[in-house]
Amino acid sequence: MARYRAGLKDPKAPSPKTSGGTPRKLIENIVRAPEARTETFENVRIDTDGEMAQVLFDYSFMVGDYRNNWGKESWQMVRTENGWKIAAVVWSAEENPEPRPKK
Repeated sequence: MARYRAGLKDPKAPSPKTSGGTPRKLIENIVRAPEARTETFENVRIDTDGEMAQVLFDYSFMVGDYRNNWGKESWQMVRTENGWKIAAVVWSAEENPEPRPKK
């Protein structure tokens, strides 16, 4: 968190890891970011009985060409009359120990 806050223009700004918000606000923050944010997914595994499912995968989150964090993610899903819906999400996150290079 100290490294994250040191990179902020306003170090007292709320951290996205602890502040509340909506999915729309999260997406708006990503879109406004000065560097591209990308997330890659590997080793995707899906287990379902047709009514409920679990999706498991490894992810990497990139800021520009810097690998910011990575881990595993799991989605618990249910089938509704309107299609599949995510009921719960759980993930781990390992932060890159190397600071992001200054531009």
